[in-house]
Amino acid sequence: MKEKSGSPLRCGLCLIVTLALCASSYAALKRSWAAFQADAGEAWLQSWRETKERAMPFEDWNIGHEALRHSIEQDSQNAWHHDDLSQMMLWRMNDPRLKPAERLKIAEEGLEHARQGVAGRPAWPYAWAGLLQWKALVVEIDDEFRLSLERCNTLGPWETPVQQIAVQVGSAYWDRLNETDRASVTGAALRGLAQQEPQMATIISQTGLGDAVCAKLGSSPQLADRYCERLKD
Repeated sequence: MKEKSGSPLRCGLCLIVTLALCASSYAALKRSWAAFQADAGEAWLQSWRETKERAMPFEDWNIGHEALRHSIEQDSQNAWHHDDLSQMMLWRMNDPRLKPAERLKIAEEGLEHARQGVAGRPAWPYAWAGLLQWKALVVEIDDEFRLSLERCNTLGPWETPVQQIAVQVGSAYWDRLNETDRASVTGAALRGLAQQEPQMATIISQTGLGDAVCAKLGSSPQLADRYCERLKD
């Protein structure tokens, strides 16, 4: 007796395999498209970093924002994309042409992207530095702010840009910090002096932390003799 070639079981298995392949192809296509959008956004972001500008034309901002936003829609778990968009929106906040309602909307979105960036890469100090900047910008000096400050110091002790952000933000809200927070800020300043002395010395002088920093330099008399008088100026 001749076997039937199209049995229900065989057809069902073929259908399952076909659907699985289609789903896999669709997921791969989404990832590829997200990567393409992210590359476009990152290229724009890198170009913007090199210009050292702050008040970007709206058209230019829209190109980078839309590219990264679409990449996140396709790959919402990619912390790099969230972090890039958070940084882009930080720069956007420096645009004096923004209206209050626009500024509020950008701040809400930027803070959320910073949180997503930290959630996806909890060991990345630059993500915490970005979140710390947003918390300072929206003036939320709370447990999340303090955790961000602490993570900047424990995860990025030798990352000079991270330490500079910790000092700049911490000094801005010095009167609202507890002793542990202040120790984190002065510790970041001391490490910054050891890494990039001229840059950190300038930041300390500008932020008025000379006395607080020099009070911690007792164990480093040479560094104290070299910098403290200038830091207090």
